[in-house]
Amino acid sequence: MKNGRAMPSHQMLRLFHEGHLHEQDLLVRSKQAGYVVDLYQLELVAPFDARFRGHIDGVLDGTLLEIKSVN
Repeated sequence: MKNGRAMPSHQMLRLFHEGHLHEQDLLVRSKQAGYVVDLYQLELVAPFDARFRGHIDGVLDGTLLEIKSVN
């Protein structure tokens, strides 16, 4: 955390891309099924240290949505 982020390998970039494809597919299917998806990719930052941050995948009908894919 002191020296910034390392550049991800090509394999990791490919895995990230595949995960985003699965995420988009699930979001589209959820919306087609009539669910409301809000706050897509909202960034959250820890109040105690701004270096701790991340994005939620959304809120689905009031419930936190965090999509994980498997390999």
